[in-house]
Amino acid sequence: MGMPSPGTRTVGLAATMLAWMFLSSSSLRAEVREIGLEIAWSEVNLSGVPARAMTINRGIPGPTLRFNEGDTARIKVHNRMDVETSIHWHGLLVPPGMDGVPNLSFPPIAPGSTFVYEFPIRQSGTYWYHSHTSLQEQRGVYGSIVILPAGGLEDEADRDHVVLLSDWTDIDPHRVLRDLRRGNEWPALQRGIGQSILGAARAGRLGDYFRRELQRMPAMDIADVSYDRFLANGLPESSLPGQAGETVRLRLIDGSATTYFHVEFAGGPMTVVSADGIDVEPFEIQRLLVGVAETYDVLVKVPEEGSWELRATSHDASGFASVWLGDGSRHHAATVPYPNSYEPMMTELNPRRIFAWTPAGSMGMPDRWVEEGRFDQPGMNMDGHGEMGHGSMGSGSMGDGAMDHGSMGHGESPHAASDHDRVDDGEAPQTSQMDHGSEDHGAMDHGAADHESMHHRAGEPRSEDHGEIESGTMDHHGVADSTPSSADPMQVQDAEGQHDHASMDHEASQRPASKTHGPASASHAHDASGDLEQDSKHDGRSVDRSGKRFGKAFGWLGTDLASRKALATDGGTERPWPPYDRLRAVEPTALDADQPVREVRLTLDGDMERYVWFLNNKPLSASDDIRIREGEVARFIMINRTMMHHPMHLHGHFFRVVNGQGERSPLKHTVNVAPMSTTVIEFDANEVGDWFFHCHLLYHMKAGMARIVSYESFEPSPDVASIRDRMYADPWYAWGSSDSLSHMNVGMVTTSDSRNILTLGWEIGWERVAETSGEATLTWDRYRNRFLRWFVGVDAEGNAEEIEDPRGVLGLRYVLPLNVESFAWVDSDGEFRVGVEKMLHLTPRLGLALEAEYDTAEEWEGAARLSYTLSRSFDLVGQWHSDYGLGAGVSVRF
Repeated sequence: MGMPSPGTRTVGLAATMLAWMFLSSSSLRAEVREIGLEIAWSEVNLSGVPARAMTINRGIPGPTLRFNEGDTARIKVHNRMDVETSIHWHGLLVPPGMDGVPNLSFPPIAPGSTFVYEFPIRQSGTYWYHSHTSLQEQRGVYGSIVILPAGGLEDEADRDHVVLLSDWTDIDPHRVLRDLRRGNEWPALQRGIGQSILGAARAGRLGDYFRRELQRMPAMDIADVSYDRFLANGLPESSLPGQAGETVRLRLIDGSATTYFHVEFAGGPMTVVSADGIDVEPFEIQRLLVGVAETYDVLVKVPEEGSWELRATSHDASGFASVWLGDGSRHHAATVPYPNSYEPMMTELNPRRIFAWTPAGSMGMPDRWVEEGRFDQPGMNMDGHGEMGHGSMGSGSMGDGAMDHGSMGHGESPHAASDHDRVDDGEAPQTSQMDHGSEDHGAMDHGAADHESMHHRAGEPRSEDHGEIESGTMDHHGVADSTPSSADPMQVQDAEGQHDHASMDHEASQRPASKTHGPASASHAHDASGDLEQDSKHDGRSVDRSGKRFGKAFGWLGTDLASRKALATDGGTERPWPPYDRLRAVEPTALDADQPVREVRLTLDGDMERYVWFLNNKPLSASDDIRIREGEVARFIMINRTMMHHPMHLHGHFFRVVNGQGERSPLKHTVNVAPMSTTVIEFDANEVGDWFFHCHLLYHMKAGMARIVSYESFEPSPDVASIRDRMYADPWYAWGSSDSLSHMNVGMVTTSDSRNILTLGWEIGWERVAETSGEATLTWDRYRNRFLRWFVGVDAEGNAEEIEDPRGVLGLRYVLPLNVESFAWVDSDGEFRVGVEKMLHLTPRLGLALEAEYDTAEEWEGAARLSYTLSRSFDLVGQWHSDYGLGAGVSVRF
């Protein structure tokens, strides 16, 4: 190459001077921002019931932390509790030791101690923070983060507000998880989305119901937990400043434990300008599904007259939180219909699925097909062909538009070159090859100073202090005794647009205005059954915001999904999935074609009945760490073989979501993997460390759906290495039940971790026999999958006078078509026993269980049990037993 011309040198000098001036200006703005956070136990009242919670600076949520790009954050976290704690900076690029995952990043913050987090702010955008210790996030340890770009926001917005969404339960989260582990239908009943035979008949889906049973699939559900309240900035209902005609930037953060939210603004469509803190090309959307742990920045324009609702409805439609913008008569956002879970997920039924040996095979996604790469393409998966019944799932996996396999970007990404057209007639496509193509692969270096692609493009907020902590955060301490203001409690705000909670109580804060005037867009009312129905105008009646409001509905099908007034296909236009097909980066994100590529194929697996959640059919364990190497491209192919959505989050990195946008694939830190679908992400392995990768549904993560992504060249510090084994702990949970009937007692006590199940069961009867007699069995089961368990144990029979010698048993349990549970054992006396049991849910509350056993020593025994669920812990029971006759009583679960 020749020397540059004088003109070129002049231009280069000018550019250098401008760059120096910019950097100097940025350095003047940059500073050390020192913040103190205190985590402590507090009593709160968010639902009308006092509950013990964990608060940050006496509030739920914690304060909003504000920084400028280029700052250094120095955050002192004081643990005032009697248990360990931690804080993770969700989405922030931090050194491994500052990431805040106890036993992986650092030793947990001990009771009474202080830990100082210090790290440079290398990005801008909307993020959040939360505890990564046990289930503390569900108890209130979370808050928001706002970072302004070094050059300032480019576009003007009149106001800038954080809207931090969350869910709240008055119940101890550990009890919630134990209840999920023991398995029962009570949470679905509380939410009014139970499923049953009569409900399916009422919905016109009886054939679909039994076809699902024939395939041995559980009832589809898109949420696990029933919640007492859904919150926005710590309240079920609140107001934010916004005048008619103003453009308002809303920083939406889903900081919930398990809840996806449909967000909609009554005043018109929202303009999405940022996802997970990084700018995207703006687009309008009416109803936005925000996944757990995701953030979106949206712009809305406040209409000329009235107060307009921003409504965040839980994904299962069991409740919502409201934020109001503007002044005057209230205009309500539209009601989101319930998901029609009676619609079949899969439309094809064949003998291969009916008689498959494994749950994955019954869903048309057996392990061998996964290993062959049949499901590597982004999009819906069905039967190994990449097909699905779109009539059953609506508009596809990538957004609220119709699913177009031709637009999925097959071949557009430098790392997505599978031949989709070859997937026909049951033939597997060739495993995707790493075709780096001829794209411009401008690599994204998160460690570099140039983060233009991460800067926001809208709204410098007006009259707002971007200091260390946003004031006016929620203080629930002693709120039950506070005196309500004489003003409308929804309008009591401080200078930051937050509520002055010292002057209001929660009961008052949840009361809507006694009267509304003027037109209301799809306003809501509360009918006697608990539905939130659309109405032409709001009649002023209060709305029951509890997500458990059907728990006391005892009508024949009052708790059944079929009784809900509005149902819609999940993934359809009324219930859209995340808008990933519309997310397009503002700058190229393609990776360097010369980098080596490591593919990691991960199946997302689970068992809703036992509540265990796995990656590659295994819980978190040291032997399954994902090892990667600095300088390569890591490509994760995530294949969801469950009926639930899973928000997968990678710590310490941003990744490209392969969504059909080619070199403009968006960058995110959390991505939803839709049911029965594949999502592909890829990232530059340039952040050396050990990083957590997990489902951000809190109870799924706790139940095993997680991995550690470990760079081969990284060695953890000795203090972390010495406690790393705590990361892989597999906790045990215990529960039991007892049927106290007039003629007999039947019960069991179980304790279990992910794969091991210890059960003591008994049956004692006294009617129609000469003397009280019974049988007890103690077994240890080894869980293989939802269909198959092996077990060993001891069995003993006897009466009031004599107990027979115990005998050893060896057997298996297996789920047959129609969800018939079967078992077979051989005992140490050379006898064998086989049995079957089938539960028929006649209504969500009324169940009929049929049992039959054959023993070579004692021949046939049978029972029929009719139960009616009263509450979480009690059933009314009537039972006929072939040995002890007919009786009735109460079943107690504990």
